[in-house]
Amino acid sequence: MLLVCFCFSINLIVSQKINVRDYAATGNGLQDDTEAFNKAIKYAKAKFSANQKPSIIYIPNGTYLISGTIELDKYISIEGEFVNTTVLRTKSRNSPVISLVKNFNESEIYNSYNYVINLTLQGPDVENSFVGVKNISKTETGSVGILIKGLRTRLSDLQIEGFLNSGIEVNGTYYTFIEKSFLKNNATGLLITNTSTSVYLTQSEVRFNSIGILINNNSFANFISKNMIESNVATFNPIDTSTKQINTKSTGRGIVISNAAANIITENYLENHFVNFTIEDSRKNIIKNNFYAIGNSTVTTAKNQVSLQMIGNSLENIFESNTFLTSDPSLEANSMIIGDGNYSTNRIDVGIDNKKLKSLINSVQKTSTNHPQIPN
Repeated sequence: MLLVCFCFSINLIVSQKINVRDYAATGNGLQDDTEAFNKAIKYAKAKFSANQKPSIIYIPNGTYLISGTIELDKYISIEGEFVNTTVLRTKSRNSPVISLVKNFNESEIYNSYNYVINLTLQGPDVENSFVGVKNISKTETGSVGILIKGLRTRLSDLQIEGFLNSGIEVNGTYYTFIEKSFLKNNATGLLITNTSTSVYLTQSEVRFNSIGILINNNSFANFISKNMIESNVATFNPIDTSTKQINTKSTGRGIVISNAAANIITENYLENHFVNFTIEDSRKNIIKNNFYAIGNSTVTTAKNQVSLQMIGNSLENIFESNTFLTSDPSLEANSMIIGDGNYSTNRIDVGIDNKKLKSLINSVQKTSTNHPQIPN
């Protein structure tokens, strides 16, 4: 009896794994395989989603050309064979490759995550160098590797590159876990927007984007921890040539928090940015226990390596216990840009450089009562 039950369970699992090759997907890098994916998903929805049962769209090794969007409902996951050899490639400049559709019905999804795993996603700019000439239109906001609008999603072992808006966009949702992934050569590596919360990015590499990570539009309580965030100087976005770097959507930024609250940035490695951390019109964010390397090798050395930028109406933020290393003793390790607002509720502690930092802020901002709190 036990053997029969075990075999039945195995058969159920196997039957819920749907191979796109069974629906005429070629993976030869030449033929458009969008229709094959749509057929596989249509079957999954009718057979499993309609009965509130999970299923997996399985993609063997190959390069699959996609001209539309692969839309996954809450019950459908997608799995490649191996991240470096299962590739989804698009030339579309206005649509995501994978979209996890909105579903806020807790009674359906309370005990369920769907996931995307073991894939490379390549956008329309994948073949261009990260510092090469870009021809980006502001209307191309749909060029996204993975768009997440549904609750409870897990992403793992992904490489996402060449997208004109963002590699991953988390839009108006929560409970999103992203790990062991490589986001490179996108306008923004990870975009967390429209009141998204509980996004966890960990053990990932974010490199060669214009902006590594952007948290904005009332998003809160997101966690960026234990990642490599380096050389985000791609030319999708313009370079801000002003001395105050007011354009916070310009290139060369590691992490930007804009109009967002209570986000935790901790234990990350950052290197080779014009501005490592930006806080704009945001409150109660914590940037703590990170390591950032200060060098002189960014593509525009005159804008090299600002540690922290705090501008706009930014309140009660904490920047402390971060560690730095310089490649040249003459480099200013804790160069900061502080706006002309009231920052007295913010706390900044850079250790032995606190006295130097106070002097720097005094030279820029004459009203001492508006200075951030800096320990002696």
